[in-house]
Amino acid sequence: MRSARHNPARSKRKPPRGMHLNYDDLVAIVTAGNGEEDAILRSMDCEIISFKRQVQNNKQIISQLKHKMAAGIDAFRPPEGGNRVNNRWLNDELLLAVQGIRKYGRDFKAVAEVIGTKNEASVRSFFINYRRRFNLDNVLLEYDAEHGTNEETEEKMETESVPSVGNNSHPNSPGNPPQAAPPLLHPPQSPSNSSNANGQQRLCPPSLQQASSAR
Repeated sequence: MRSARHNPARSKRKPPRGMHLNYDDLVAIVTAGNGEEDAILRSMDCEIISFKRQVQNNKQIISQLKHKMAAGIDAFRPPEGGNRVNNRWLNDELLLAVQGIRKYGRDFKAVAEVIGTKNEASVRSFFINYRRRFNLDNVLLEYDAEHGTNEETEEKMETESVPSVGNNSHPNSPGNPPQAAPPLLHPPQSPSNSSNANGQQRLCPPSLQQASSAR
């Protein structure tokens, strides 16, 4: 038994692709008299032409709206990849970095803003990697001489002041155990006292010395 898909009777009932049949129009053509069929077909052709003109007009309107929208969207479009952070250094960026360090010193954030395509970490790594190649120490000396500041001496002073704080710590702190008190010793007899006593004995007369010994 053949399926309904391959039935020739059903396939003949369907119109070709893209064609839609209207029952009322078919009845009007069949019931029309002599010469009226041509008038109906002419009216349908005119209607098709008007629809095509309307489609063409709609296409022109859509094209104008797209062009207008594309022209006005540039103000709201974010900047493209020109300002993206790139780890690769170009020659112009190297020159800008050196000039930025000469102008801003160790303010790497300001130097990165001047370059535009680098961040603070990239400028810091540039300062470490290209320090000898571009003689950046002399560039910093020029910056310090121009602005009257010397950051290296300040860093040295800070490092020297750190151990002095540890030496002057409180004796009762946990890091330093308290020292035991020295043992008590009998004070030795000073020679001045002994000499005075002998002097007094020498100055006393013999009678007084005998009386004191008798007592």
